[in-house]
Amino acid sequence: MTTKYLLPCSCGQKIPVHKRQAGQSVQCQCGASLRVPTLLGMAELEQADADEPAAGASAGWGARHRMALLGAVILLGASVALVTLLVTHPPSTDPNLDHALIRQRSQNVTPLHSLHAWRLFRIDGLDPSPDPEHLAFVDRLWKHRLWMAIASAVALVGLGLLAAAFWPRKTSPT
Repeated sequence: MTTKYLLPCSCGQKIPVHKRQAGQSVQCQCGASLRVPTLLGMAELEQADADEPAAGASAGWGARHRMALLGAVILLGASVALVTLLVTHPPSTDPNLDHALIRQRSQNVTPLHSLHAWRLFRIDGLDPSPDPEHLAFVDRLWKHRLWMAIASAVALVGLGLLAAAFWPRKTSPT
């Protein structure tokens, strides 16, 4: 059986602490944060009865547990969104373009036709009004990429919360 000591608070309560909590901080029910003295300083404290629970040994969830749960939920949700977006990814090229037909026509172009087309493009420019189906395709593709970027950023936030929850905390020397 380990020995427990009673750490007095300014509100009048006495918080039971273990030797392994030396140098750490504990919180009183009044909300005050109390510094547990070193092992040498604990010898001056009153000893507690064996049946009282230690202040730091509560079975409840702490801030780290809540942060880990939040990070896991965010990461899981973002992962589901990313998988859904990957499954429903639109084609990477415009389905309205017939690449074989374009390739066939470009191979049959004579140098004179190429020169004529170049002069027309130079004078008239490209068609200022593109095909509405092509514009809709490009719009769908950009929206999909935007949602992928947002879901990836949210997944990174969830991963960061998980990492922060499990990252070892530095304890200050006493």
